[in-house]
Amino acid sequence: MSRALRANVACLYKSACHSRVNKVDISGKSLLTPCYFPAISSYATKYPLSSLISFLHQYSKTLLVSAYDLYEESDNKNHLEDQMEGMSENIIMLDSGKFESSWFNREGWSIARYKEIVESTTHDLYTSYDLFPTEAGDDFEKQSIENINQSIRMSKRNVCVPIVHVKSIDSVLSILKETTGEGVEFVALPERELGDSIYDRCYNISKIRQFLDSTGLNILIHILGAGHPISVLLYVYGGADSFDSLDWQKHVIDPQDLNFKDYAHLPLIECDCKYCNNETMPYVHKAYLHNLFLMKRILNEVIISIRNDNFKGFLSKYTSPPSLDE
Repeated sequence: MSRALRANVACLYKSACHSRVNKVDISGKSLLTPCYFPAISSYATKYPLSSLISFLHQYSKTLLVSAYDLYEESDNKNHLEDQMEGMSENIIMLDSGKFESSWFNREGWSIARYKEIVESTTHDLYTSYDLFPTEAGDDFEKQSIENINQSIRMSKRNVCVPIVHVKSIDSVLSILKETTGEGVEFVALPERELGDSIYDRCYNISKIRQFLDSTGLNILIHILGAGHPISVLLYVYGGADSFDSLDWQKHVIDPQDLNFKDYAHLPLIECDCKYCNNETMPYVHKAYLHNLFLMKRILNEVIISIRNDNFKGFLSKYTSPPSLDE
């Protein structure tokens, strides 16, 4: 099989349970994990896509952008492409757009059109064109593997991140067994499908991490739709490495307990970050940047605690770690 460009992934540190720090070198840029990709999606944004990309890339090195949204703004694609080419320091993950096309119930979005966007836009990572379990029936595993392999062949200049939907953990492991060989450095799983409770999700992430480690390859786990800071900490404990979500646009994070508060409640939160202290910044910008600043600060503290082999102690300040096989 013809593989896409590879990323160089090196594990630097390990700590409690399956928590770890990796250095990822991709397209001449470096990234430490655990890390967070703020997602840009027409499902949640208050701004035109081009405006939000233009604003956000100044404040977050990592970004996740929906290919479906880029396709829908095709009349403005040259302008968007000019913007994305100017984001040489950012690490951009292109999402398959299945979420947006399903949410808006738009027909016509297909793997062929996704391939057009993969080939015509500037990015570093792109997800596979994923298959929902309800779309395939009894052939779910076989069709998922075919979609992943077809997606990997889309581009030789970018790194493909296979998405595996969770019909069952056994089906996930079966799909991963067939698709995680040399050249695959990331896999992505939707948070909401990993279990009903946070501990169920941690246990399943841990099981997937142990399987991936058993291959002898250092493969990163990306959790789609995960942006609550407490959840992120627990998933890191279970062995996840990177995350994306729309939460940074929908809530505000309380720095005292790392829980979400109502979007309008930023003035009620005790926070002295430079954005909260800015009296002239529009509220929406203040809320967005407060959230991104806190996520970056939290994950920097996670990386430091793992490096010092004290992640369990750091996690215990906010929540009780689950009982997982270490």
